[in-house]
Order: sequence, then structure tokens, then C-alpha cells
Amino acid sequence: MNEVYPQIYLVTLDETLSQRLGYKRSTEIITAGTFFLHKLKHELKNRGEIVNDEAEDIVSIALNINREIHEKISEMDLVKTPNIIYTLAYQDGIAHAFERYLQNKKTGEYNQPGRIATTICSYERIIRTKHSDGNYWDEAYYAGYLNGLKLINVCGNEPSIINEFPFLYLPNVKKEIMNINDYERALKKVSPKSKYYRYAKKIVNEHTAPGVIVHHPPY
Repeated sequence: MNEVYPQIYLVTLDETLSQRLGYKRSTEIITAGTFFLHKLKHELKNRGEIVNDEAEDIVSIALNINREIHEKISEMDLVKTPNIIYTLAYQDGIAHAFERYLQNKKTGEYNQPGRIATTICSYERIIRTKHSDGNYWDEAYYAGYLNGLKLINVCGNEPSIINEFPFLYLPNVKKEIMNINDYERALKKVSPKSKYYRYAKKIVNEHTAPGVIVHHPPY
């Protein structure tokens, strides 16, 4: 049965292990296990079998930026400008996407080629459904989560993309809002008669209270 025994590979520093085992279909790789795994991972990355392996530092920076901006937006008056509720939900979505990545990055879930792209397509469908249903608060949240996934998917290859990432959001705005000044100007242009304003007012009335910061539930 020697010809059909499975081939095994022994990664070891013990040059006599194979002789002592007496297994005919074995190949010895005489090196330290840590070094072997390092080289194996490097080769898999070169072949494109492992992706997004360099995203951790950039995602951590982006998460901190998002938190800082979120804190500033949270200090604004929701009663006077209820459309802020969309921005807060959007930033919650960003935070949850980044936090989940940082928590699960060692599982390999985010390193599978095509995995994030498939998830992105799923969230695009969710966003369209939420918009069609008139649930603009959920739509804003999933838009943030979607953009968070997009950053994770590309930032390892393009670190500078963080400079172009939209941390601010308002519905029905034609151009991405990239700073607080533009955001405040966009808020002033929101019509109280718009469907987004009316829906935001409803959410604010249902969920706010003095001293309470509204957060969108995860996923």
C-alpha cells in the first residue's frame, strides 16, 4: 500500500524525525515552523490567495477619524436640524464595518479573494431596498457600512485612499461632503418640506431625549 499512502510534509528542526517515524511517503522541510509559515504566507500573498492583509493600520486610523467627526456631529442640535440623524447613522455604519474587521481579521474572513466584493454587492441590494421602502435612516446606516467595506477592500493596495474617504453624509446631496464647513452649508440647504427632512423629524421625535446621543443598531 506504500504507493497510495497520503504524502505528508514534516516541518521540523529535527533532522532524524523522518527516520524515526519510518513513514515512506514523507518530505522533510528542515526549518523553524514560524519561518515556514512566514514564507508560506508571503507566497500565498504573491499568488493572490491572500488579500487585504495590510489594511489593519489604515482601518484603525480611519476608525479614529470617524470617531472624532462623529463626536463633533453629535454635539449639534438634532431638533433644529434633524437631518443630522442620517449622518450619525452613516458614521455608525462606518464604525461597525471597521470594528468588525479589526475584531475578525485573524480569522481569515477578510483575506479571501472576492469575499468582500460579494458582501459589497449584498449591501448595495439592501440599500436599494431600504430606499424603496422609504427607510432613509437604515439606508444611511448601510451606506456607511458599505463604504467602510470598500475602504477595507482597497486600502492595503492604496493607502492614500483614506484621504478621499467620505466620513460625512446627507441624503440627496449630489456631491460627496468632505469637510465640516461643506457639511454645515449642505445642512442649511435642506428643505423642511423634503421627504428626508420629514422622515428625519419622525426619527428624532421617536428616539431622542435630553442628553441622549442616538446610535443606529448594528447591522
